[in-house]
Formats: sequence, C-alpha cells, structure tokens
Amino acid sequence: MKWKKRGLLYCHKNALGEPSYTTAPFAQYLYDDVFRVYFSPRDEKSRSYPFYIDVDIFTNNIIAVAEEPLVNPGSTGAFDDAGCILFQVINYQQKKYLYYAGWSLAQQVPFKCFIGLAIAEGNSDKFSKYSEAPVLNSNRHNPYITGSPWIIIEDGLWKMWYLSGLKWEAQPDGTAKHFYTITYAESNNGIDWLPSGKICIPFKNDKEYAIARPQVIKHDGVYKMWYSYRETVDCKTYQIGYAESDNGIDWKRKDEAAGITTATTGWDSEMICYPFVFEHKGKFYMLYNGNTYGKTGIGLAELSEW
Repeated sequence: MKWKKRGLLYCHKNALGEPSYTTAPFAQYLYDDVFRVYFSPRDEKSRSYPFYIDVDIFTNNIIAVAEEPLVNPGSTGAFDDAGCILFQVINYQQKKYLYYAGWSLAQQVPFKCFIGLAIAEGNSDKFSKYSEAPVLNSNRHNPYITGSPWIIIEDGLWKMWYLSGLKWEAQPDGTAKHFYTITYAESNNGIDWLPSGKICIPFKNDKEYAIARPQVIKHDGVYKMWYSYRETVDCKTYQIGYAESDNGIDWKRKDEAAGITTATTGWDSEMICYPFVFEHKGKFYMLYNGNTYGKTGIGLAELSEW
C-alpha cells in the first residue's frame, strides 16, 4: 500500500504554549468531515491523561476542545497514579467503554503499566473508572506489563490485541530495558478478559525489542493490523509496521507493505508511530505521531493505493 502524507493535523500545547504531546491518536466520526480525535497529552508532572478535539480533517478547523481530561491519574499507590494513556473508546449498549493504559513508577525498572477501563452512560463524556484495579493485570501470560489495547466485537465476542511485556533486561549502565510485543485475549463482556498467551507479532530479528499500539480492522475478509516497532539496523526509533491474518490470531508480518516512513526533515523526520487507520467517504486515512512519541503532533495521511 502507499500513503500520501497530508501534513500536520494538530499539535497540543500546554499553558506556556509549548508542545505537550499529542500521543496515540484515534478518531470517531461525528458529522460531515468532523471527527473527534482522542489523544493523551502530559501535565506539568509528565503524567498523561485522555483528551480530545473535534476537528475538520480537511480544513484542520478545530470545532471543539475537551474542557477537562476524560480520566485522571489514580490516587497514590494505584496502578495508574503516574498517568493514563487512552487507546480506544467503544460505544456499546448505550454506554461508552474507555480503555487506557495506566502507568505507575517502579524501583528496579522505570515503570509498570496495565490496562484500565472507565465507563460513561449514553453520549456523556463523564467517565467513571470501572475499578481502581486494572481489567487486565499481570498474570501467567503477562507477568510484567500490559497496555495499548485494541478491541473488535464480533458475534458477541470481544477480541483484544494488546501489548504484553516479555521481560526486562538489565543494562551495563544500570538501567533496565523492556521487551514487549502484541498478544491476544478474549472476553464476553469487555470487562473479564481471558489472555491466550498467543504472541501475534513475534520479533523478526535480535535488534527488535518493542512492538506496540496495535490497531486492527477487518477489510475484504482479512484482518489487517498496523503497529509501531523498533529497532532495526538502520533505525533505532519507532517505525510503522503492518501485518495480515485470516483468523485474527495467526499473523504474517508485511512491514515492507506499510507504505509510510519518516520524512527527510521536519516534525516526523526522526520517528513515525502509533498509527490509526479509518475510512471516510470511501477513502482510507491514517492518523499517526511523529518525533518523540507524539510531542510534535498528529499527522494525517491518505491511502493512495492498497
């Protein structure tokens, strides 16, 4: 496939007018050419929190801005007391299910991360956390971390692809390096999840150590996944990868077919990551982040060729 970049869509700024991350964007259609674009900026303590703008994706005109975070970091000692990064909002039975990754700081490793859930009634944006605990915590299949969930509901079955930590590895400088990739879980209600332990996107060489933020659609009977991966011999930062599957569980990587890469200069010249693909008026578009995990903003690309 080939993606034609249409440029920078939006860059969130803090009260001082400085870029404040526009991380992990995804969109829901509202009306005409207006979409609600969700993302997770950071506060003065570097804690992430869910936010959104309503934006015309063709004119870049900002129609509305969320007045307050959709979910706040948890209380001291909670699994999400260091921040919440939003990954998906699902409309289901007159409710909104907001799935996020909750972060906390650790001692032997830099952080811990697990999947949380907040729910709003009807069309309200007043979300309440389902529990102070994660809905997908550490377990025998995910002993270290879970995060970046993406969910599809098919015939009443909730299917989740998500990040699972495989290990932490001590480094010569005294730090710890994380290794994680994409695994799969199922649920009957979106709350109680049964992890399979199935690795969907294995590392393809000994350089890779991080595969994150899956997004899955089903198109022409084929499951198609976009994700971020690092690193390669030539590039240490995130790039956008692509894979296909007939059943949603067994995947074939086709990163060479992703059709989008870093620019030679500018806001996405060092990194492209956290892709979100959506359809509008018969065409497919991609939101994605650029340098520094979204600090430079959200870009928009249009699919010119499958």
